[in-house]
This record gives sequence, structure tokens and C-alpha cells, in this order.
Amino acid sequence: MTPVARSLPFLHLNEDILFYIFSLNANSADSFIPGRPRLGMSSLDRASAPLTVTRKSSQVCHKWRRLILSSPTLWANSLDLELLAGGNDNWRNEVVKRTGNCLLTVVGTISRIVSDKECMRDFLEVFLDENWARIRRLLINDYFYDAADWEELLQRPAPNLEQLCIQGDVPFEDMDDGILFSGTSPRALREVQLRFRLTVDPAHPWYNNLRHFHDLCVDKFTASQFLRGLKLLPHLETLGITNTFFHYEVDQSLIPVQIPNLSRLSITESNVMTIILLLKYIVPGPHCSLIFNDWDESRDLSSDIVTNFLDIGAALSTFLRHQSYQHRTFPNFHYYEMSDHGHFNIHDGRQFLDITLEDIKTILSNNGNNWPGFVAQVNAALLSGLVDPISTTTKLHLAVHQLPSPSDSMLSFLNHFKNVNTLETDAKTLQIIREAEQIHQEGNLGSLNLFPSVCNIVVHDWQRYEPLDSQEIYQFVRSRKDHAMPIKKVSFESRDISIMSVEEAASWRALASELDFEVEFESGAIHDDLANISDSDI
Repeated sequence: MTPVARSLPFLHLNEDILFYIFSLNANSADSFIPGRPRLGMSSLDRASAPLTVTRKSSQVCHKWRRLILSSPTLWANSLDLELLAGGNDNWRNEVVKRTGNCLLTVVGTISRIVSDKECMRDFLEVFLDENWARIRRLLINDYFYDAADWEELLQRPAPNLEQLCIQGDVPFEDMDDGILFSGTSPRALREVQLRFRLTVDPAHPWYNNLRHFHDLCVDKFTASQFLRGLKLLPHLETLGITNTFFHYEVDQSLIPVQIPNLSRLSITESNVMTIILLLKYIVPGPHCSLIFNDWDESRDLSSDIVTNFLDIGAALSTFLRHQSYQHRTFPNFHYYEMSDHGHFNIHDGRQFLDITLEDIKTILSNNGNNWPGFVAQVNAALLSGLVDPISTTTKLHLAVHQLPSPSDSMLSFLNHFKNVNTLETDAKTLQIIREAEQIHQEGNLGSLNLFPSVCNIVVHDWQRYEPLDSQEIYQFVRSRKDHAMPIKKVSFESRDISIMSVEEAASWRALASELDFEVEFESGAIHDDLANISDSDI
């Protein structure tokens, strides 16, 4: 080491401080990326991975090396299967040796790139066999092993397990939870994510301590069985449910399930009947985020689903009634009602609230007559629960392609976006807004001027392959000027098709000059290249 290097202040830190820093750097659980692609780590990820940083740190100077090599917890917390696969047998065995007898954190992505190495397959088999009982955290993206490979391991006692997350392409398989961990209870198991169908049995008390349960497949449960089982998990903070109940019966004696610490509820790949029952009967904590979609691959269009579809609004209202979102802010808000595509989605852009309903067969059943009432009910539910958060919204992404009947709930909801200054929308939505304002001039809502603070409009081509209705945008901009709410900028954006001609663009520039606003065209939005045309050329 050079004299200059030896003088660097951080080399002379107190050993307790150094150990604290090394411990932070060695925490592979914090750096684990769920769902990492099959191709695995980039070179940058490898360089910054905890195991790499720990190894490199041990080579800086004698003091650091002595401290790191004498601290087995640093190595035990930094194990990464992808990085181990990049070394030879001697290196892998040396890393495991350095963990001593400490509890292990094991992370990584198991892909064919890793498992095609025969020596790595042998190492994994021996490592998991010999060290299973001292694994504390197992966080794996698995794109290689099948359910049977994991089932043999999961049947063993795991007394020190705290986190168990196995993600990837492994399909759901049935597994008796009495076999899991040989019927024993890991002392401190807090988080589970498994691609297995499990029952929830009070005879196996490891459920009682769970804080986080992800990918809980419910298609082996009746609604009543599952909801009763949830009562065994009183400490849950996050709950991820997937698939649909095989029967929607709810016992009359069943009361709502109180889960006071629940702060995140996710319902995915479920049909609307499953969603309705969960929203009605789960009573979470007062600040619970909600994510659900109806991407049910079975697309079972039973009479129950069609008949009860409109209950989604009441169920959502019941859920939101338990929430206290007064201090929640939604700077960006997305609201997409696209009846022409059978798509409804609202979200805040930050995974706190994300509601997606787009099972077209269900939504557009009954000759499409369900749609207007469904949208009206959802809007009424949103109005009851989200008034405070949306009052903080400054950027609104809005698509409304059909005004629901009755329309008061939607208009009342949109009327609370008083502070939006940027509106990202399309021409069809601007038409709906204009017509709604006209319809309700003398209605129950009185005179409406939605979005009074908007000064920037971004026009999208969400009705793709249909001509852009420039007239609607003209009218909207002129109306804002007439009502002393002038637009300052109009931008046209297109994903991959042109939405207007050069002549239309020239008309927009002329209007911008007349009404004193700026107009901007994203590259590709105009049929011909307008980049070299100046104002003097028009």
C-alpha cells in the first residue's frame, strides 16, 4: 500500500464502526431482486453484490482482512448462488467454510446458466443437504428445478428459517402443510412465498407467527374455509392472494376477519367473485394498500359471476370504509375507463392503489349493459374513500371513453381534482368532459368546470388506429380560454404511429399563436418530418 493510501482516514476507523459498515455491505437479503431475469446478473450487479464487496474488502489491507476473515456472520449473510457458480470448487468450499456455524442467508437466481455446470449442481445438492437446518433466509428465483426438487427439501425440519421465498416458473403443486417442515414449527418464520397449494391448518402453529404471505393460492378453498383460515394469521402485514375460490359459498355465521396490522393486500389472477368476497370480509389496518386484477386464466363465465358482477362497487366501498387515507398523497393519478376495450384501471403509480378489471367476457356480458352500472358503482366507492388523496394530485392521466349512467358519481369524483396542472388524455376523453359539463349545467351538480388548474395538456393516441379528432381538442382549448382558464402548452405524443398530418400540425401552430400557448409534437406524431419546418415556413 502506498504512503498516500495508508493516510486515508477511513482506513483508521474504529473496528466497531468498520464492522458495522461491513455488516451493511454484506446483507444479501436487502440486495435480492425478486423475479430477476433468467439471464441473471449484469456485470454491474456482480461488482456491487454483497459477496463481491465482502471479498474485495477483505483484500484492502491486513487490518480489514483480519477483521473480515474473523467474522463468519459477514460471509453467512452474503451467500449468492450466482456468484458462487462463477467460481471453482475450491472457492465455493472456502466461502462456505468462512461462514463457520452461523445461520445462513442464501439468495440467487437458479437458471440453466447456473445449473448446466455439473460441478455447480453437485455443489448445490451437497450444500443444501448439509446446511438446510441452519438456513435463516432462502430467497430464490428458480427457473430450473421443478416442484419435486423443492418438495423433498421442504419436508425437512427448518428450525431457524425466517424467510422462505421461492419464485419463478414452478407451477402450483399440491402440498400437505402437515408434511411441510415435517410438521414442526420454525421458531421465527415470518415470510413465506411458495408456488405450492397449501391448506391453513390450526394444527400447524407456524402460521400464527407469519407477517408476510405471498402467492397464497386459494383454488383448493371454499370462500368460508379460506376466510376462517385467515383468522389463524392475526399478525399479517402483507397478504398476496392468487387464483380463485372453487366455491363462493360463505357461511351465514361468518363475520369479517380482523387483520389489524395488514398494510398491503394483493389479489391477482382472480375472478371478480373472489375479489368481491375478499374485499367484503377482510378488515385490514387503516392504511392498507390495495392491488387487485381479474386476470383469471380460466375465464369461467358462470352465472354467479355475471349476476354478482355489479357487487364489486359495494365491496370496494366496504373495504375503503375501513381506511384512513387523509394523509396519503397521490401526486400522480391514473384513471382509465375504456369501454371500447373492456378495460378499467386506476392506480397511483406507486403501487399503493392499483385496481384492474379487464375480463372482457365478464365486463361486456349481458350485451354490455353491465358496464355503465359497474363504472358508476366503482366511482361512488372511490368518491367515498379517496377524496383527500386526489385533492393533492397535480398530474392526472385520464381516459374516459363512455360516460356511465348515472354519471353523477364519475363527475363528482373528477370534480375533486382541483389542483391538477397537467392532464394526460386523449381526444375522446376531452369530448366526454365537454359533453358532461354541458349536460350538468343545470343538473344536481350545478355548473361544472372540471380541472380548473390545468394549464398543460398531453394528447395521447389511446384510441389507436383511429383518426385524431382535432376539433375536440380545439374546442377544449378555446373553452378554457373563454372561461379564463387558459392552456399554456399542448403536447402531442404517439407511441409508434403518426396521429396527424403536416397540415393539421400547421393549423395547431396557428391556433397556438392566436391563443398564446405553446404546442409541441413528439417525434413520430406527424405523418411527415416536421423537424425542419420553422414557424416562418407555415
